[in-house]
Amino acid sequence: MNIIGKTYLGKRIKEVHEFNVEGTFESFYAARSWAVNKGYEIGSMDGFNPIAMMKGYDYVAKWHNISRKEREMVDGVMISDYFREKPVTILIFE
Repeated sequence: MNIIGKTYLGKRIKEVHEFNVEGTFESFYAARSWAVNKGYEIGSMDGFNPIAMMKGYDYVAKWHNISRKEREMVDGVMISDYFREKPVTILIFE
């Protein structure tokens, strides 16, 4: 299913990257590594909430600690049905 151009959290999706690696948290580790190598700072895991990704920041809080204004500024998010064992998807916004 192609979701490029659709919206998530009110933001238009520019890129989608999927990581499906066998092993506990391995998909998350692969997604995080990709994001860091692309210059993103990654927020902390927060249950089933998205993980915020921002460029130009030294620290990104857990999703439930991010203000509405900061949520509007995120450059992308990591999402998963279950970060421990399921695939992780990175959405990069326009």
